[in-house]
Amino acid sequence: MNHLKQYIKDKNWVEVLNQCKMLTPDERAATIKYLHSLDIDRDILKKDGNSLDVLARLDFYENRNRIYTRLNFALIACTRQLRISRRLNA
Repeated sequence: MNHLKQYIKDKNWVEVLNQCKMLTPDERAATIKYLHSLDIDRDILKKDGNSLDVLARLDFYENRNRIYTRLNFALIACTRQLRISRRLNA
Protein backbone atom coordinates (compact mmCIF):
# COMPACT_ATOMS: atom_id res chain seq x y z
CA MET A 1 0.00 0.00 0.00
CA ASN A 2 3.01 2.26 0.28
CA HIS A 3 3.20 2.30 -3.52
CA LEU A 4 -0.38 3.53 -3.72
CA LYS A 5 0.31 6.19 -1.09
CA GLN A 6 3.35 7.34 -3.09
CA TYR A 7 1.33 7.48 -6.33
CA ILE A 8 -1.26 9.60 -4.54
CA LYS A 9 1.49 11.88 -3.19
CA ASP A 10 3.00 12.17 -6.69
CA LYS A 11 -0.50 12.98 -8.02
CA ASN A 12 -0.11 10.18 -10.57
CA TRP A 13 -3.70 9.19 -11.35
CA VAL A 14 -2.69 6.66 -14.03
CA GLU A 15 -0.65 4.59 -11.57
CA VAL A 16 -3.35 5.00 -8.91
CA LEU A 17 -5.87 3.49 -11.33
CA ASN A 18 -3.48 0.73 -12.42
CA GLN A 19 -2.74 -0.16 -8.80
CA CYS A 20 -6.45 -0.30 -7.92
CA LYS A 21 -7.28 -2.43 -10.97
CA MET A 22 -4.82 -5.15 -9.96
CA LEU A 23 -6.27 -5.70 -6.48
CA THR A 24 -8.31 -8.73 -5.49
CA PRO A 25 -11.68 -8.09 -3.80
CA ASP A 26 -10.17 -8.67 -0.34
CA GLU A 27 -7.25 -6.37 -1.12
CA ARG A 28 -9.69 -3.73 -2.38
CA ALA A 29 -11.66 -3.86 0.85
CA ALA A 30 -8.43 -3.54 2.87
CA THR A 31 -7.24 -0.70 0.62
CA ILE A 32 -10.51 1.18 1.08
CA LYS A 33 -10.09 0.93 4.86
CA TYR A 34 -6.47 2.05 4.54
CA LEU A 35 -7.37 5.04 2.35
CA HIS A 36 -10.08 6.10 4.78
CA SER A 37 -7.53 6.00 7.60
CA LEU A 38 -5.02 8.25 5.83
CA ASP A 39 -4.56 11.80 7.05
CA ILE A 40 -3.22 13.88 4.18
CA ASP A 41 -1.34 16.34 6.37
CA ARG A 42 0.15 13.75 8.73
CA ASP A 43 0.63 10.68 6.52
CA ILE A 44 1.29 12.07 3.06
CA LEU A 45 2.52 15.66 3.29
CA LYS A 46 4.02 15.24 6.78
CA LYS A 47 3.43 18.90 7.65
CA ASP A 48 0.72 21.37 8.54
CA GLY A 49 0.03 24.37 6.35
CA ASN A 50 -0.99 26.68 9.20
CA SER A 51 2.60 27.56 10.12
CA LEU A 52 3.51 28.76 6.60
CA ASP A 53 3.51 32.32 5.29
CA VAL A 54 0.69 33.45 3.01
CA LEU A 55 2.18 32.51 -0.39
CA ALA A 56 3.60 29.22 0.83
CA ARG A 57 0.26 28.43 2.47
CA LEU A 58 -1.58 29.01 -0.82
CA ASP A 59 0.81 26.65 -2.62
CA PHE A 60 0.54 24.12 0.20
CA TYR A 61 -3.25 24.03 0.09
CA GLU A 62 -3.35 23.92 -3.70
CA ASN A 63 -1.03 20.91 -3.62
CA ARG A 64 -3.05 19.39 -0.76
CA ASN A 65 -6.23 19.75 -2.81
CA ARG A 66 -4.63 17.93 -5.76
CA ILE A 67 -3.52 15.11 -3.46
CA TYR A 68 -6.99 14.96 -1.89
CA THR A 69 -8.45 14.60 -5.40
CA ARG A 70 -6.14 11.64 -6.14
CA LEU A 71 -7.04 10.05 -2.81
CA ASN A 72 -10.74 10.29 -3.65
CA PHE A 73 -9.99 8.95 -7.14
CA ALA A 74 -8.34 5.89 -5.55
CA LEU A 75 -11.36 5.36 -3.30
CA ILE A 76 -13.72 5.59 -6.26
CA ALA A 77 -11.60 3.21 -8.32
CA CYS A 78 -11.45 0.63 -5.52
CA THR A 79 -15.15 0.92 -4.74
CA ARG A 80 -16.14 0.65 -8.38
CA GLN A 81 -13.93 -2.37 -8.99
CA LEU A 82 -15.25 -4.03 -5.81
CA ARG A 83 -18.86 -3.52 -6.94
CA ILE A 84 -18.08 -4.92 -10.40
CA SER A 85 -16.45 -8.03 -8.96
CA ARG A 86 -19.39 -8.59 -6.59
CA ARG A 87 -21.83 -8.38 -9.51
CA LEU A 88 -19.79 -10.90 -11.51
CA ASN A 89 -19.66 -13.32 -8.59
CA ALA A 90 -23.37 -13.01 -7.78
